[in-house]
Amino acid sequence: MVLSQVGEWQPLQFHEKEHFEYSIVQTEEGEKSTGNYSISIEGNTLKIEGKWKNSGGTITIQTGSPDEIPGQLMGQMLFNPWLAPLGYTLFATIPYYAIASGGITSMEQTQDGKRIKLTSGNTCSYAGQKGKRLTIEENGKVVYDLCISGDIGLPLYMKSVSDDGSIYEATLKKYSR
Repeated sequence: MVLSQVGEWQPLQFHEKEHFEYSIVQTEEGEKSTGNYSISIEGNTLKIEGKWKNSGGTITIQTGSPDEIPGQLMGQMLFNPWLAPLGYTLFATIPYYAIASGGITSMEQTQDGKRIKLTSGNTCSYAGQKGKRLTIEENGKVVYDLCISGDIGLPLYMKSVSDDGSIYEATLKKYSR
């Protein structure tokens, strides 16, 4: 997949039958939290199972069409706090899509005293799926790392490091269609 060929990939586009399993690690103020989630899609049925810190659950939703699945995922995150970390994973692809839409494969600039370097197109592999990587560095330190596959609507991997040092990392452990 060439990044400038965005038509090959769209975020949050799902197939009739897919299964994702993620491990999530978040570090805030030195405190490490872990969780795991599975997202299963079969036709118009969406099932989410997961655990975050000391809470978790299972949700099964019937949608009118597979196109409604992203909205249903977002809605459930608002009402179920144990799903909140999954939001990072679901929306991690948006910067990639925006960058790829412009056909950018690499860029360096200085902004507000920070040297920012963007690199995309390197290969990556998670859960047996091959993808392309986008990394963003600030002053030589990777602050955003994303791996997506042209045929999978959620990221294979993503890691984000905020200015305060908080880290969010989601790794696809299992994928099937």
